[in-house]
Amino acid sequence: MVYVLAESLAIGISISKSQGGAVKRNRARRLIKEFFRLNKEKITPVHAVFVVNQPLITGYDETFEIMLKLLRKAGLYK
Repeated sequence: MVYVLAESLAIGISISKSQGGAVKRNRARRLIKEFFRLNKEKITPVHAVFVVNQPLITGYDETFEIMLKLLRKAGLYK
């Protein structure tokens, strides 16, 4: 789950233990944070909640594709 707060790009990320061990979950969390850091100018700052229910993200390219798809679907990517 990724939370984007209104008028800012503060995010909160929640990954279930069922998705893997701490190392895998933390890597996925870092990749999602990096996506938002690199794309903050292109993301519309509004209140939104994204739920990603799939296997853990393994690399930045995969993270970029998934997050871009979700943001475009929600109309939040410029």
